Amino acid sequence: MSNYSVLSWLLIALTEFDKKDDPIAPLLKLFDLSVGALENIPHSETNEKGYRLRFNLEHQHYLMSEGFETKLDGAIEESVIWVKSLMERYP
Repeated sequence: MSNYSVLSWLLIALTEFDKKDDPIAPLLKLFDLSVGALENIPHSETNEKGYRLRFNLEHQHYLMSEGFETKLDGAIEESVIWVKSLMERYP
């Protein structure tokens, strides 16, 4: 799968909260899911094309199957950096 697929998966977090109730909640959820994905990296296989991860997430009902696999070409790391910078900018 492409980075687009990984980013689409990460954007699921943005739909889990009502933005009217707490505008920062979607960003915190995105950060939480990103960190969870990064924690899986030591258990992943590496090859010349990137990482192949098996996500074991709390919200597996959004995935096609429990053994959802994708190639990680820096998309999750970039999202973590992006969310951290937003959280620092808007404490």
